[in-house]
Amino acid sequence: MSAKKPIKNARPNGEKEKVSFSAAGVAMAGAVRWGLFLGLWWVLSGGVWREGGIIVAISFVGGGLSLVLCPPGAWRLKLGKIPGFALWFLGASFLGGLDVARRAFSPSLPMDSVVLQFSHTMTDKESFFFAWVVSLLPGTVCLEMKEKDLRIHSLDKEIADRMESLEKRIQELFRG
Repeated sequence: MSAKKPIKNARPNGEKEKVSFSAAGVAMAGAVRWGLFLGLWWVLSGGVWREGGIIVAISFVGGGLSLVLCPPGAWRLKLGKIPGFALWFLGASFLGGLDVARRAFSPSLPMDSVVLQFSHTMTDKESFFFAWVVSLLPGTVCLEMKEKDLRIHSLDKEIADRMESLEKRIQELFRG
């Protein structure tokens, strides 16, 4: 049985959060991440393996850095909730893209952009994930993060209800 060592993980507000992990768990996470980086490289290169030693070394360094920047157990998502969230995200991205395209090709449509002050009940990790998702959706971007408030710019004034829905989805993703 391996002993667990604490690792300090920086939180958004500067505090340190302790995350415990075992050496075997880190080794397994490192091997999985290394394999994922190698697989990603293989896909992006079209299956052409030139300079294989460099590819293996860079993938190894990338896997190691990912262990430092995002230690195992730092982000715990409910695996059963990921497919539903991914489908929702793809649908929201598609509809947001259609809306942005419609506004771009129909200059007569009024621009109803707004900067929304959104108060939330999410944890720090959930709010960071929320900001990332909002910024990936077409027509929206998170401008500022404070304790329990986010400033969000949107091309649509009717964004508040969708942000509350997204908050609930992210809480389900993290909490179950």
